[in-house]
Amino acid sequence: MPLTRPTLAELNSRSQADVVTRLAGATPALPRSILGSLVSALAGVLHGLFGFHVEQSKQDVPYTATGIDLERWASIWSVTRKQPTTSSGAAAASGASGIAIPAGTRVRSDAGAVYETTSLVTTAGGAAELSLVAIAAGAAGNQVAGAVLSWVNAPSGLAATVTVGAGGLGGGADLESDDGLRARMLQRIQAPGHGGSADDYRTWALDVAPITRAWVFPLYDGPGSVRVYVANDAHDGPTLASAGDVAAVQSYIDARKPVTVLKEDPSNPGTYINGFEAVAPIAAPVNYVLSIVPDTAENRAAVEAALAELYYRDAVPEGAVSHNKSLVAIGSAGIDDFTLTAPTSTPTADAGEILTLGTVTWP
Repeated sequence: MPLTRPTLAELNSRSQADVVTRLAGATPALPRSILGSLVSALAGVLHGLFGFHVEQSKQDVPYTATGIDLERWASIWSVTRKQPTTSSGAAAASGASGIAIPAGTRVRSDAGAVYETTSLVTTAGGAAELSLVAIAAGAAGNQVAGAVLSWVNAPSGLAATVTVGAGGLGGGADLESDDGLRARMLQRIQAPGHGGSADDYRTWALDVAPITRAWVFPLYDGPGSVRVYVANDAHDGPTLASAGDVAAVQSYIDARKPVTVLKEDPSNPGTYINGFEAVAPIAAPVNYVLSIVPDTAENRAAVEAALAELYYRDAVPEGAVSHNKSLVAIGSAGIDDFTLTAPTSTPTADAGEILTLGTVTWP
């Protein structure tokens, strides 16, 4: 039976009734009476105690526990909270040739994220490739390819900005939330290790700090092969995770997968190679054209949020998102009527892709 916390008024009324029952002639309800003041103080104490016990009761079971109590529950199944990680990657600098850029030279984004070079480089032919790492851990350090960063303490002779390379700056992740930790803990409880089952691969992928979603495709390239698509929802780019994220998953699972995960090398029949592959799916945006009634900014935002939730929940690599579910999602946004012009059928992702919500046009 769930513990229900009475209101302060209810506790005050109960306490007054108890005093009247036990003390003949008592009038605790009278204004400014001594008994009334004592009853009110007692009700306040009881209200606080009820609040403590209601909150404590949530910590008594793993599926409602929070904070340190959730971490204690998760530790029973060897699940620990994922710690923040720093983003890193390459960027291009330009300027006069022969300019030395020492390790520790800093650049920053317009949003205030600061990075430093990890090694000494010297410009040649008017350019140099920098290896950057964020000073502070967290998803705020991730940058898309082509992002422009400004020098904090640039050596003279260099252009005022540097450009993030094709791979972006990735791998940054915030401290795992209670919801994320709880989901992984429940996954471990409900699907314990089975020596390399599909659930094992999903669990292993989600153990890697930046990864928030994972999809497992056994026998993707035939017998002895497993492909795991991974997503880092903090990553902003054409794929759902950075190259660094994918490499981290590949390394982590390679150290844990069964030794029998081997596939035949198509270029050398009779020879077997690693059959496991971690991949970041390529985003395949699906654009919508629709009109709604009533057409307000609030209703537009509600429709876009409903469609975004649909794609986050239902989209899988190389899979489809039901057209009928799109209609249901739009209709559930609290509008009176709508007309969907596009898409007109169920979209399906190509190999290596995953459907995402594109732009919504309101004619």
